[in-house]
Amino acid sequence: MGGVIEDDARAWRHAVDAAYSDEVERFYESGGPLLDKTLHPRGRHTFFDWAETHGLNEHSNALDVGSRDGRHVVEVEDRFRCRVTGVEPAPGNLARMHRRFPERRLRVVRGVAEALPLPNDTFDVVWIRDVLVHVANISGAFAEVARVLRPEGVVLVHHVFATDLLEPREATELWRLNSVVPQNFERPYFEEAIASAGLRIVEREELGSEWREEAEEREATGTRDLLRLTRLRRRPAHYRELLGDRLYDIELGNRLYGIYELIGKLTSVLYVIAPNSARE
Repeated sequence: MGGVIEDDARAWRHAVDAAYSDEVERFYESGGPLLDKTLHPRGRHTFFDWAETHGLNEHSNALDVGSRDGRHVVEVEDRFRCRVTGVEPAPGNLARMHRRFPERRLRVVRGVAEALPLPNDTFDVVWIRDVLVHVANISGAFAEVARVLRPEGVVLVHHVFATDLLEPREATELWRLNSVVPQNFERPYFEEAIASAGLRIVEREELGSEWREEAEEREATGTRDLLRLTRLRRRPAHYRELLGDRLYDIELGNRLYGIYELIGKLTSVLYVIAPNSARE
C-alpha cells in the first residue's frame, strides 16, 4: 500500500514540476507573444457584406425582423440606398429607436415574427440577427418569413447555439436571465424549423466567437462585460438595491451571454436561406 502511495506522490510531483518547467517559465517571462497576435477575426460588418454578396442592392425591398433600436435599418438604408421595413415587438425598443434616430423617418411597425403585419411575396431580402432565441414558435416565424418573401428572395440569419462547453446549471441560469426559449439554442431543432417552413439552407458559415473577438480587439467589449459581471457577482445586494431585481437579472444575463460566446460556451452561425422553389 505504501508503495502505491509513494508512486502516486512521485507521479503528482512530476506533473507539478512539468507545469512549472523551464519551458513554461520562459514562456511566462516572454509575456506569451504568440497568444497576443491577432487571428484577424471577422467583425459584425460581415453580415451585410454577405447580404451584398447574396443580392442586397439599391433596388431591393428589404425586411429587418427584430429591429431593436433601428441601427440595422439605418445601416442598410445608408449603405445600399434601398427600401427597408422593420418589425419590432418590444415597446421599449421602439422608444429607444426614436431616441437614437430622432431625425430619421424609419419604416418600422410593431409586430412579432410569428405574425408579421405585412403582405405576401413582398421582400427580396429578409434578415434576422440573433433575435429568434426569444421566439416561442420558431417554426411559425420561419413560415411567416417564407410567406412575405418573394420566390427568388433570400433570408439571412445570424443565430447563436449552445455548445458542449455550456454546463447544464449555467444553461438553466442563462435561459432564465435572458428570457429565451432553450430549444432554440439546439441546432437540429432550429434547422428543422427552417425546413418545416418550406425553406432550405443555401449556405452556412460558422463564426464561433469571431464577432465577439473582433469587438474585444477593437474596443474591449469583452473586458467591459467581464468587469461588470464581476461587480454584479461580488456585491449582488448592493446592485439589486441600485438597479432593482429585474434590471439586475437582465444585466447579469446580458454580460454572461457575451462572455459565454467569447469563450465558446455559445457559438455564432450565419445562414443564407431560400425558398425550396427558388432556382439553384
